[in-house]
Amino acid sequence: MAVSSLVRSVGSLRWLILAVGVWGCAGCEVFDMTGDVRPAAAKKLPGIKPPLNAICLDVVLVERPRGDSLVGAQLWNRVDQVQSLDPDVREELRRNGFRLGVVGTNPPRVLQQLLGEQPDFAYDEASEKAKQLGGHRFFVASGGNVKIISGPVHDECEFEVAREGESQTMQYQDAECRFRVTVEQQENGWAKMTFIPQVFHGPSQLRYVADQEWRFEDSQRVETFFDQRFALILGPGETVILAADAPEGRRLGHLFFTGQGIRASQDGEFEAMPVERLLIVRLTGTGDHNLP
Repeated sequence: MAVSSLVRSVGSLRWLILAVGVWGCAGCEVFDMTGDVRPAAAKKLPGIKPPLNAICLDVVLVERPRGDSLVGAQLWNRVDQVQSLDPDVREELRRNGFRLGVVGTNPPRVLQQLLGEQPDFAYDEASEKAKQLGGHRFFVASGGNVKIISGPVHDECEFEVAREGESQTMQYQDAECRFRVTVEQQENGWAKMTFIPQVFHGPSQLRYVADQEWRFEDSQRVETFFDQRFALILGPGETVILAADAPEGRRLGHLFFTGQGIRASQDGEFEAMPVERLLIVRLTGTGDHNLP
C-alpha cells in the first residue's frame, strides 16, 4: 500500500476513542489532569460536571515500532497476566491473539516511560505532529458502556478467529476494531469492567440497533465476538493493558493491535513501518471514591 494511502488510513487514529453510553465526557491529557486548556467557547459555558456516582475511566492508546522492547518482555515481565481469570477464558483469548494484563496503583517504570514519551508518529499529509499516544477521560454511570477504538480503519482485512473449537476465516472491508466496555460499580470503590471485542465494517447506513433502547442509527454492520468476552474487577487506580500476543499474525488480536504506521523522519519525509499498539484503561475512581 502506498504511503499516502497509509497516511489516510492511519489518520483515523486522530479519533482514537469513541464513547457511547448513558454518560460520556472526554477530558484533557490522561494521567495528568492538571492542565486547563479550553476553547474560547468554554468561557461562555459552565464546566461539565461528572454525574452523581459516576465511574471515571482514563483511556490511552500507545503505538510503538514492531519489536520495540518497551512493549515486549520489559513490560510483560512486570505485569500481572491475570492468572485469576477463568482458565477457559484465558485460553480463548490466547487462541485469538489477545494478551491481557493488570497493574496496580504503582505502575512499573517501563509503563510510565511509555506514557511519558514524546510523540514520534505523524498521521496526515499536512505534516501535523500526530500522537503516538492519545488519551481521553470518561465518566460513565454504573451499568453504562463506552466504545473504545483500538486502531485505524482497515480498507480490507482477512483474519482467523477461533469459535466453538473451529477456526473461521473472516473478510471485511472498511473495518474498525473496537471494545465495548460495560462498567458496573461494586462495593468499596471497586468496579466490574466487561470487555467485548467488536468489528464495525462495510458502508454506513441507517440501521435499527439496540443500546439502552431500540432506535435507528447511521451505522456500519457490527460483528460482536462474545466468545472473547472477559470481565475484571478493579480497584481505584488499577489499570488494564490489552495487546496482541505476538508482533504479527492473522488472528483477531493482531487485527486489533498490529498494523502499519506512518512516522515523520528528520528530513520531513514520511516512512511506513509496522507497529504494535497497547490499549491502557485505568479505573480512576467510582462514585465518591477517589474521583479527582
